[in-house]
Formats: sequence, structure tokens, C-alpha cells
Amino acid sequence: MRRRLPLLRTVSLLTAAFAIAAVSLLVFVRVPRMATAPGQLAGGETPTRFEGVVERTDFPSLRSGQTATIRLDSYPWMQKGTLSGRVMALGESSLPGGGYAVTLSVDPNSAPGPLLDGLRGEARIATGETESLGRLLFSRMAKDSR
Repeated sequence: MRRRLPLLRTVSLLTAAFAIAAVSLLVFVRVPRMATAPGQLAGGETPTRFEGVVERTDFPSLRSGQTATIRLDSYPWMQKGTLSGRVMALGESSLPGGGYAVTLSVDPNSAPGPLLDGLRGEARIATGETESLGRLLFSRMAKDSR
């Protein structure tokens, strides 16, 4: 006669297996680094740029041409989507309130709705990727085994 595992033990084993799978996924992924810039759309009747401010600590990692996604307060980004942009210009000196000015060019074709001058939001600028320790160790071991 076959012996069955108690339900509680089966659930515990499944939970442990799921936790191990989740941790292994986290260990071997690349995580994007982002700089955030609260600001607003500008450029007249049809806004063509987003003007924001980045923190002093994020400023050194910004470069002209980096891609950005802009979440506008007027359009819930989870339902309507985001606006695409690129870093166009960076301020050369810090602002009186702290931080640095950043100007993004906006792709009006990616707009989640009508764009109006002054719409507020937050830009998330991709500044690079961070590799997890597990990924670095795994790639090093693979390189050494060759």
C-alpha cells in the first residue's frame, strides 16, 4: 500500500520549490538602472519636449541620446501606456533647489492621449544595466571551464 504525504507537507515542499525557482531567476537576471526626473511637457500647442529635474546623484550617469519612458499624471500609465522620449540636453550647473535640468525630446506618435503644454509627469531614463552577483559568478565559471 502506498503512503501519501500529508497535505501540509506537500504544500511546504511546493512552496520551497517555488521559492528556489524565484530566487534562481532573480540571481541570473539583469536589472535596469533608472534615473527619474519629475517635470512637465513643453513646446507650445503640440509639445515636443519634456523638461524635468534629476537628482544630483543620478546626473553623472546621464548621456545625450539615452531612451526614456514618460509617465504622465493625466493618463494612468498602467491603462493608457507611456510616452517615449530621448535625452536631448543636460543642464551644465545645478539648479537653486538642487538637482540638474534635463530636456527630453518626445515622440508624439507614442502619446497615450492628446498632449497639452504643461502636462506633468515623471520621466524614467534608462542609464544602464546592473548584473546580479550570481550572473557574474556563473559567467566567470563558464569562461574558466573553456
